Amino acid sequence: MTGASTPNDVRGRGGAAQPGTDRGAAGQPGTGRLFDEVVAAKVIMLATLLRRSQALRYQKMVGLALVESRMVTRIGTSGPMSLNTLAEQIGIGKSQSSRVVSNLVERGLVNRTRNPANPREVELTLSPEGQSIFDLLLEAGAIRNKELTGNIPEKDLAVVHRVLATMIESARGLLEADQKLLGDGTEEDLQL
Repeated sequence: MTGASTPNDVRGRGGAAQPGTDRGAAGQPGTGRLFDEVVAAKVIMLATLLRRSQALRYQKMVGLALVESRMVTRIGTSGPMSLNTLAEQIGIGKSQSSRVVSNLVERGLVNRTRNPANPREVELTLSPEGQSIFDLLLEAGAIRNKELTGNIPEKDLAVVHRVLATMIESARGLLEADQKLLGDGTEEDLQL
């Protein structure tokens, strides 16, 4: 029975069945395929691959770690912002954000000044050198986006954008519900 799949098969490269490889936790048959069909698992895999590739590219291109490049990009895109807002938008804890921002300030990429509207709050902006790096990161991001999506027809890409926007909103709702369930302060302890 060539090409036929059994309940224990998974699809390898090119869609070919690989007999007996569909094993999950405790070697239970069928759980691997089920996991492969979970949308979140595919999104996480895509994000992981993109993040690793981006980290390598940005490290070589501008000498920044991924979290540093994300901070420069966020400050450059959104303009002046507080450390708390930056931490929230990047999705990391405030203490880690503070350490990374201090490093970016020492390297002359980010300016830290008092917010004139609220003197207790520090405002983060890009220095001229930080702005130059931001411009390079934007250009590299546009090229990477074209590399990633260039072979997807426009109408399909429009569907992808709509589906991803819906999923992001759903994920935000899930996060808010989990935060309420677990109480305040748990996010700081999570490694995001």
